[in-house]
Amino acid sequence: MTTVTRMLSGRRGNVAVILAILLGVVAGCGSGAGSSSGTTGSEEFVFGASLPLTGVYGQYGTITKAGLTVGVDRVNKAGGIDGRQVRLVIKDDASQPDQTLRAVRELVESDRVDFVMPGYISSQELAALPYVTSKKLFTITGASTPALGDPTKYPYQFILGDLSSKRVPAMVSAATRLTSSAGTTKVGIIVSDTPPQVALGDGLQTALPGAGMQVVGYEKVAPDATDLSPQLAKLRGAGAGLVLFDNLGRGAISTIMTGVQTLGWDADVLVGPGMVIGDLKAEVPAAVASQFHAVNYRFATAVGGTVDPATASYVDELAKQGPVTSPTLSATLTDLVFEVKWAYEKAGPNADGPALAAALQTVGGQDYPEAYRLVYDNPGFTPQDHTTNNADYSQFWGLIGAVTPERGIYAGEALELVAQ
Repeated sequence: MTTVTRMLSGRRGNVAVILAILLGVVAGCGSGAGSSSGTTGSEEFVFGASLPLTGVYGQYGTITKAGLTVGVDRVNKAGGIDGRQVRLVIKDDASQPDQTLRAVRELVESDRVDFVMPGYISSQELAALPYVTSKKLFTITGASTPALGDPTKYPYQFILGDLSSKRVPAMVSAATRLTSSAGTTKVGIIVSDTPPQVALGDGLQTALPGAGMQVVGYEKVAPDATDLSPQLAKLRGAGAGLVLFDNLGRGAISTIMTGVQTLGWDADVLVGPGMVIGDLKAEVPAAVASQFHAVNYRFATAVGGTVDPATASYVDELAKQGPVTSPTLSATLTDLVFEVKWAYEKAGPNADGPALAAALQTVGGQDYPEAYRLVYDNPGFTPQDHTTNNADYSQFWGLIGAVTPERGIYAGEALELVAQ
């Protein structure tokens, strides 16, 4: 449409009518998001996303929206995508898979976005992936389930997020330290029955014995569970001295720590990095605060009281969007916007979904621009792996307690990975 617009520019009379007719024709026959430059019939690049702004995962919607917004602002200051300024369109999927599919369809078919992010929570995105795959749309998400980045199933989909499989070594390393201090080898696992959490739980069940620990129980619960006393009582009866927990449901930390307090149990609890959001001191009852531990992202951990300058600068921008609750998750979404920019730069303005995917899957073998990355030095995508499996996770993690963060940054220590 940009060529037609230039041909008609400067003419008077019925130009507006002619353009309206031509735009209507394009709207009826265009191929949708990620197919070519200018599918919206304008000089802007429309970036669409389905996010859980409300519902059980609502806190993550706010975090991801802020990260995308900062990403769009940064990309626009860097010249936009294909020279076009980026406009962000977000639809609320209410934390429901069927609503994720509805939102993605609306973004593609009604809003005619140039790019669509088909959800953030893995269990919801699974509902939309068959649709975007059938349309051959190039997509990226911040999900953590490795299967969502399998190019044999979803050839045009990429994951820019820390994988559940990569969280396993971090959790095992932290568990090794905690069980050694407590003089116990027995651990229990509780996770929600959602894909990334089950993948983490399964990975822990396999890896912990190799690190000298005994898994005495493995429980799966609903993400909106409000009482974990039965599961905790079962693990206590089995002799667990440490509980590894992962559940992205709202208030999950308060739920498990209140359960530990109610049982009068002195076991330690270690939670996964995706759960580290907001004021942990306020979430954990004071009586059991010393028993709470969390693997955190090094990006948002003030090791020795020091905050990385790049992190501090990013948080300054993020704070303009509202309270900063998870800088790393937000920063990952900012990086995602730059991933889209990079793919279009490499594939060309008229590239379709397969061509964009082909461009991005070469990033693992190329020098990825430093200005495009906050969290990952290089995501490491390859034709065989559309996840961050090949990224460097060796300096990725920290370990924190029940503390109050300062603008989303938690005082803590570096967590070095132990050999598995």
